[in-house]
Amino acid sequence: MRSDSAAWRRAQNAFVTNYDYEMRTKDKHTKQDAIQSYIDDPSDANRRTLNALGIKDRQVKEAQIQQEH
Repeated sequence: MRSDSAAWRRAQNAFVTNYDYEMRTKDKHTKQDAIQSYIDDPSDANRRTLNALGIKDRQVKEAQIQQEH
């Protein structure tokens, strides 16, 4: 019984770790898309999206510099 319980916990931990990784990756892509949208069109709506996602001006400037090179 113990090995079944330990195996279940390992499987659950692996699932949680994988889910966490996927969510962080999705969040990163969402933020990158929002930054790119703002660079392409610095509208009030895109600024509000940046603010809602917690993206700082510094991050936008860094992305602009990277695109220039």
